[in-house]
Amino acid sequence: MAGGGTTEFILSQMLKSYACTLPRKEQLAVLEFARALEAIPMALASNAGMNPTDALAAMRNYYTRGIDTMIDSSGRVTTPSTIEPVIVKKLALTSATEAANRVLMIDEIVPKR
Repeated sequence: MAGGGTTEFILSQMLKSYACTLPRKEQLAVLEFARALEAIPMALASNAGMNPTDALAAMRNYYTRGIDTMIDSSGRVTTPSTIEPVIVKKLALTSATEAANRVLMIDEIVPKR
C-alpha cells in the first residue's frame, strides 16, 4: 500500500465524495472524518519542512488529474515510492476509528476525586 500520506489522502477524498450522498447530520460526521484523515499528510509535510497547506493543495491538484502522490523524505510531493504493509495501515485506521467512536459514546463526565 502506498505510504507518505497517500492512503489517508485518497481515503479522505473518497469519503468527501461519499458524504455528498448522505443526509445532513451524517454528511457532517463523514466530512469531519475525511478532514481528520487529511491531518496525516499535513503532519508529514510539516515534519518534512514543507508548508502543509501547499502540500495538501498540490496533492489535491494531482489527485483531480488522476495522479497518486505522496510526501517524500525530502519534503516534495511526488508519486508514491514508499510502501507500507496493508495489515498495519488497516489496523491503525480501525483502532483509531474505534477509539474515536468510544470517546463519542461517553455521555457523562466522571468528577475527579
